[in-house]
Amino acid sequence: MYLVTIINSTTRTVINDVSVRIDANRITGTIKQGINCIDSFTFEIYPNNIGYNLIYPFRTLIEVYNTKKNKYEFRGRVIQQTSQMDSDGSIKKSCICESELGFLWDSIQLYGQYADFPVYKCYDILDVTDYLKIYKIKAKDFAKKLMTIDILKIFS
Repeated sequence: MYLVTIINSTTRTVINDVSVRIDANRITGTIKQGINCIDSFTFEIYPNNIGYNLIYPFRTLIEVYNTKKNKYEFRGRVIQQTSQMDSDGSIKKSCICESELGFLWDSIQLYGQYADFPVYKCYDILDVTDYLKIYKIKAKDFAKKLMTIDILKIFS
């Protein structure tokens, strides 16, 4: 059983519920995972689902949680949606999602080769303010602190 949740800003909406109720939200979907590639998740959603009109490409995040294994099978974002009509006349949206690795295509990663380099020196190289200048992001002080904390977690 999979619990599928979409996230818009801070609002979380369950679009595939782990329930035996007949009125529970349901979608049909497939996860494609690979080695050294961006995972994808495709699904179809019908208008009777609460999240039908809440899906926006490149803004809506999606999580697929496997309740049997107690782990996330997929985390990413919606990159494309198309409206379709089945042969029986029912309307649906088909959505294509990419995993978190796809976010790396949206940014330029700095390259550097460092041999015999101690980890604590990485703090000097990965200065958050330099990254903000490169990407031309206007962040507030609290955002800079959050980014610094994330970088410290990576190297600790």
